[in-house]
Amino acid sequence: MGVRNYHDEPLKQLKNPAEAAEYLNACYQDSEEVFLAALRNVVEARGGVSAASK
Repeated sequence: MGVRNYHDEPLKQLKNPAEAAEYLNACYQDSEEVFLAALRNVVEARGGVSAASK
């Protein structure tokens, strides 16, 4: 049995622009801190700041 990283699967989903937008919109409704954490996750899923900015 292999070890699974709990963070990998959600990051795969956040590569989809529609999923990322829905996630960010939901987190925006919660609080600034939650939104910023979500934004960090989306940027990570898109390959980092330079890749996400393209």
